[in-house]
Amino acid sequence: IDGYDEDQEIEELIAGVRPIASPPLPGTANLQPGEPLAEEATTTFVAPVTGSASNPDARTMAKYKAKQVVWNQNALLLTNHPDVLPAGLLRRTLAVLVSELHAAEDEDLREGLVGLLLQAVTGRTTKSLLAMNVVDRFDCAQVSPFELSLAEAAIRIRVFFARNSDLPNGYFNPTKEQAPYLEAVDDSFLLPLPSVVVNALRQNGALNLLPNKGEKKSEKKLDAAIRNAARHVSSLLETSITMGQVRRSFPAHLFELCRDTALTQLICADTLGQSDAPAHYFAPRAEQVADTYRTLLNILFGDEASCGAAVPDTRVGARLLVRPEAAREMTASIGAILHAGVERLISTGQICAVHHAMTSQPGCMFMAACTHRPTNALFDLLIIDFYLVRGAALFRDKIHDPAHDPRLVALPSCVIRQIHAYLAHLRGLAAVLPNLSALVDKILAGKAPLLFGLDSDGN
Repeated sequence: IDGYDEDQEIEELIAGVRPIASPPLPGTANLQPGEPLAEEATTTFVAPVTGSASNPDARTMAKYKAKQVVWNQNALLLTNHPDVLPAGLLRRTLAVLVSELHAAEDEDLREGLVGLLLQAVTGRTTKSLLAMNVVDRFDCAQVSPFELSLAEAAIRIRVFFARNSDLPNGYFNPTKEQAPYLEAVDDSFLLPLPSVVVNALRQNGALNLLPNKGEKKSEKKLDAAIRNAARHVSSLLETSITMGQVRRSFPAHLFELCRDTALTQLICADTLGQSDAPAHYFAPRAEQVADTYRTLLNILFGDEASCGAAVPDTRVGARLLVRPEAAREMTASIGAILHAGVERLISTGQICAVHHAMTSQPGCMFMAACTHRPTNALFDLLIIDFYLVRGAALFRDKIHDPAHDPRLVALPSCVIRQIHAYLAHLRGLAAVLPNLSALVDKILAGKAPLLFGLDSDGN
């Protein structure tokens, strides 16, 4: 059909359907103090009802459009998805984009080529590109969440959940008392650009062709220019590519490279329609973020990316990562009483204290090293929930959907050794306190909870 643009229609459908994180129903949440709602939130898609809300046809159409988008979106960030360009075709596309930016004389075409190239290396929408702040060099204080410096050959991105005020936003913010125990993190990070991209963007002031954010109809103007550039590139490639495919190829290939959802979300500054729960606990080093991005662009462009600005040796992201020194101090305190010698403690009648230390050790390790949440489910664990030979366990600590009832977790070797030590302790305990023999037999048979306490009388 003359004037019909399938890619534009798909983009408009996607823009009309929003993935939102739905919190659990009132009274049904099983959250612990300080835990974000994202722990038990589920992704829901909402679509506007066009026409009269009371018209059943309008509601049916809205549901149809929502299903169409959900079915066609790449929620798993697969690289073999129809909406993602294969690596070989993406590399050819980028080569043509760079070549055309050097050769094209038509300003409208060059404007679209600039926008399409920036989308290819950032995954940003047209609206987000307009919010980009082009600077000579990065200042200490970041003005915009998305900055580009050709002189420093880098992009600076503000963490997408960074606070703009003291108001809570669902992410943990430590108090003055908590801060010394946690890793210091930055709110922004640098992504190095390869010289081939920097040179292309420098060509004849290419970045100056982008419309100003405040300019009337600037988003529609840039959007149309990028679509036209995609059609131009398609003609040179002799195969069809769309603006949406180029943009959505970035997160898919990034995830394929790093296999890390939280890191992909951080670099793309977008939850990508997935749960942001991992982001609440994720604080990688800035060098790791830059290296991951650099590696992807090196693969796509075949050119080494070297950032002109120094990438600081700091962490970025969530403010919830305990410092190793603090973690070691806390873990050492759990079984500190055992340093006096188990036999000596038992001889002085402190068998309950020995048992509490032996119980606390695996209990804390289940939470600190195996991701078990601090819930009562910890004291419902049975020995048959653990597969010690293969280093795996089944936890039922966060049942909010069928996938978590139960959930499979990996057991570090240190935890496996501690469980064996705990089981040996139980056998010794039964020999010292015969009244516990029946309970220990049940525990070892998987018919009673693994962890239990003792009162002062040994019951």
